[in-house]
Amino acid sequence: MTRKDVWVARHPPVTAPGLCYGRADVELAGSVEHAADELQETLARVATSSVVWSSPSTRCASVARVLASRWQVDLRLDARLLEVDFGDWEGRTWSRIEGEEPAAYASWMSNWRTAAPPGGESIAALSARVEAWLAELGEGALDQVTTGAPVLIAHAGVIRALLVLLDGLAWDDAMKRDVPHLAWKRFIP
Repeated sequence: MTRKDVWVARHPPVTAPGLCYGRADVELAGSVEHAADELQETLARVATSSVVWSSPSTRCASVARVLASRWQVDLRLDARLLEVDFGDWEGRTWSRIEGEEPAAYASWMSNWRTAAPPGGESIAALSARVEAWLAELGEGALDQVTTGAPVLIAHAGVIRALLVLLDGLAWDDAMKRDVPHLAWKRFIP
């Protein structure tokens, strides 16, 4: 393994069935400590960490803080790693959005590759944020690191952007990929 490997895991499950949440803060379904235990145990089998990166969203950052503290490494919260912004739809149920704004919902569902939800962000904007973060990694942000790989606690949208940017998937294919909670994926930038 090289130090350029990046190990990425999705945040713990949340209690928000049917809810449209990207930037919205939602409650975790379990404890932060249990999630950190699970991530620490599985990563210890394959890698050591040099720095923990995270979205500032509570569902990511709470677990990242515990891991960084346990591993005694730096924690770096970065807004470029936030989930896609659903704008005016944040915090509402998908069924309510569809019922109250059928034209906007249908338009976005048909054009999600290029359009943004009302007041929200497009997939291209999400990709650009993640790509900027990757560029920083490639420009020496980790020069001081001598051992271990950077770790990222992120959202499904960010992980799918990494699948597109680093694994060469098309967005349609990335959207079909399961992105399980608390499961590590290795990327090589």
